[in-house]
This record gives sequence, C-alpha cells and structure tokens, in this order.
Amino acid sequence: MTITIHDFDVEEHMIWLLQTDIYNLQDIRGWKQQLRFGYGFVAYLHQDIAGISIMSKGELYWLFVFEQYRGQGIGSTLLNHIIPKTMEPIYLHVECDNEEAIRLYQKNGFQFEEENGEKKIYNNIPASGCVSYRMFYEPT
Repeated sequence: MTITIHDFDVEEHMIWLLQTDIYNLQDIRGWKQQLRFGYGFVAYLHQDIAGISIMSKGELYWLFVFEQYRGQGIGSTLLNHIIPKTMEPIYLHVECDNEEAIRLYQKNGFQFEEENGEKKIYNNIPASGCVSYRMFYEPT
C-alpha cells in the first residue's frame, strides 16, 4: 500500500471534488478562503484521492478520509504532514459522536480542551444541531 501526499490546490482538484457528491460549491469556496491563510494536502492511495486536509491560522479546518479508505493510515499520514509545519498549537473541532476521528486525533497526540476537569463542549455546528469537542495539539 503506497500513500502519497501532494499539496492541495482547489483549482486543480475542483472537478474531482464536485464529482464526489459530497462537496458543493459553498464548501469549495470556504476551502479556497482558508487556503489563502494556510495550506492543504491531498492523500492518494495508488492513483485514487483518499483524503484531504486543510490547515489555516492554527486551526485544522478540515481533515477527511473517504470511508472506503479509512483504517489504512491515511488520516495519520495527513496529520504527520501537517504537524511539523507549525511550531504553534493546532486546534480543531470534532463532533462528539465521531469516535473514529477522536481516536485518530488522540493517537496522534491531540488532547481535549477542558474546563473544570470536563471536556469542553461547543455548539458550533448549528445546521446539524450537533455539538463538538475542541481538541488541540501542543508541539514539543
């Protein structure tokens, strides 16, 4: 299994993104805006795009691995390309019920932001009504 990582370029990957039926033009415009202040990566497994990540202003804005490629180290590979690029803490939000992503982040050194010894909960996804945890990675 060969995972390769390339820089994420919205223009270059736009046609592919729109063909996935997962993303829409509003998502892509948001990524383009975030990339003005950050960087992104695309993970390929063989010739197929398996995942993407976008980092902007200290926030892991987006990390996604397509379902058929999960459990193959792609998320960790993307994180291993993001983490060394910054000397500042990295923050992210993860939906409270996304146990697979929470395990991935914890395995790669992310911790929950806490308040009074409890995981801090955010209601930052109003469209879905979902709540999320804020996690962070502190570089050593």
